[in-house]
Amino acid sequence: MELDDVKKQYELILDSINEGVFVIDKNKRIVFWNEEIQRLTRWNRGDAISKIYSERVKFLKRGRGKEGSQAEYLFNQVLRSKEELKAPESLFLISRGRRKIPVSFTATPVYNSKKKYIGMIVTLRDVTAECAVDEMRTEFVSLVSHQLKTPLTAISWFTEMLKGEEVGKLNERQIDYLNQIYKNNRRMVALVNDLLNITRLEAGRMTVDPRPTDIKELIEESIDEIGFFAKERNCKLKFATLEEKIDKIDIDASLVKQAVLNLLSNAIKYSKDKGGKVAVFVKKKKHDILIKVKDNGLGIPDENKNQIFQKFFRGENVITKETEGTGLGLYIVKLIIEVSGGKIWFESKEDIGTSFFFTLPLSGSKAHRGERSIAKFSDFY
Repeated sequence: MELDDVKKQYELILDSINEGVFVIDKNKRIVFWNEEIQRLTRWNRGDAISKIYSERVKFLKRGRGKEGSQAEYLFNQVLRSKEELKAPESLFLISRGRRKIPVSFTATPVYNSKKKYIGMIVTLRDVTAECAVDEMRTEFVSLVSHQLKTPLTAISWFTEMLKGEEVGKLNERQIDYLNQIYKNNRRMVALVNDLLNITRLEAGRMTVDPRPTDIKELIEESIDEIGFFAKERNCKLKFATLEEKIDKIDIDASLVKQAVLNLLSNAIKYSKDKGGKVAVFVKKKKHDILIKVKDNGLGIPDENKNQIFQKFFRGENVITKETEGTGLGLYIVKLIIEVSGGKIWFESKEDIGTSFFFTLPLSGSKAHRGERSIAKFSDFY
């Protein structure tokens, strides 16, 4: 079979699949453009081949960002890591005519026999249907959470009245039962609030109200608030002394504080049973403030690292130590940091410990008028 025939055969195969596929060379020019990518972008093959990819493929991160900036960022990330990259489904493809299409994104670098980079294969899948289902699910969770909150609050009030012996004396057994009811009810309220926070953050309905905030004071308040929990777990908690003065920055203090509390709560929960240590560090960078929460706990297994910020995910090694948990804490932290204009990542070694890092821009967070502020209820109470 002639080489041209083989090439045509491959092109026919790629044209028949229901995912958009295009290939760029080392100079970022498009060399292949299948039928589905034509449908998604509304650019014909003849209008795409030999063009710089950024002229025909533009992305927008749902809710924020500039068109095109996401494409350049994603492609550069692949080149830096030299590994396949899968982008979240919160990405919009901006088609010709300004239509926004939610897509999943996979980019794979291609190397020749001498391990020299020669191009990249990119696959896009239209996830409009999945997003519609997810939106319906989010609305359902929000509705159910709202309906649950009122009776749960009532249970908490009545339990507190009984514990305070306002309606009569109690024996030790009755007190023990009421304490169990109260504890588990508070856990349910925390779960409901987490679900409400997630639905608001995902839908862009969370209020972001940036005010001048002293980040040092915010962290000290968070440590004071969670200090009793660390003491209960025999864990040493400290805030490393700041090396330099940091001026106040415009952030939503309630949002950022919840993120810090969630990270501290996780670090304490999964610290060592004996000799647990959690520390918070703050450093001023050129364009942002870097905050690190470090522990010497269980660490994150390599096979779980790419799932750590997923909704409801919990690593197998933490489930055996801490059976209670929803897997929502880190997902909420990621949403909060991103809506605040920052980034979050981590470094971890199993059985040694984990460090979570996040940034906040010195220029401040962007205000957003939403329906509600964050529900301030942490699952360590």
